[in-house]
Amino acid sequence: MVKTEDRPILGFKEGGLHVAESLILARYYMFTQVYFHHTRRAYDHHIANAIREIILKLNYNDGKLKPPDNEENIKDYLEWDDWKVGSLIKENRELYDCEKILKREHDRCIYHTNEVPDIDDLKKFDDIYQSICYEIDKCFVDEAEKSFYNIGNDDIKILKEDESGKIVIKPLSELSNVVKNIKTVRQKRIYVPLIFQEKAINILKKEGLYSGE
Repeated sequence: MVKTEDRPILGFKEGGLHVAESLILARYYMFTQVYFHHTRRAYDHHIANAIREIILKLNYNDGKLKPPDNEENIKDYLEWDDWKVGSLIKENRELYDCEKILKREHDRCIYHTNEVPDIDDLKKFDDIYQSICYEIDKCFVDEAEKSFYNIGNDDIKILKEDESGKIVIKPLSELSNVVKNIKTVRQKRIYVPLIFQEKAINILKKEGLYSGE
């Protein structure tokens, strides 16, 4: 850690540059293989919808969780933990998304772009989405919205000596070709209900777009 004129800066020494690269690669793989895993994202979709369905059924606060903006609301907000939500999902199994969660009949991903799609990929995706959703109800699109690493003010700092021996601060993305060339994940996926998976695949096959995944 070094001190600038106004605040301390936490960073890696130049010899630790590859360690910093490893950290970013680990975050990249966690994002693509865990946080944005296609099955996990399907359950995110179902759980969000299930909670919405439940609070509407209960006529709870006009269909919304209470904002944690005062002591009473904070206590109420904190009561909506995993245990409460899980119990309510079981108690309301007749609701569409609650049933899908309990029966493990989550929506299936039937098409996706590359992790970093270009304009042609996105145009193709939109065409496929129109074809699928014209035929199938309740299909939805999921896309990676958050970057696993921020370049700019949040960039990891590398402490490097210049020719005069003075410590200078450089952003990791400037010194590392690995980090510089990792692009933000912008993958998009189309999901359909399990009962329509085969129908969606047949539509893709008919248009010569099914990859067999």
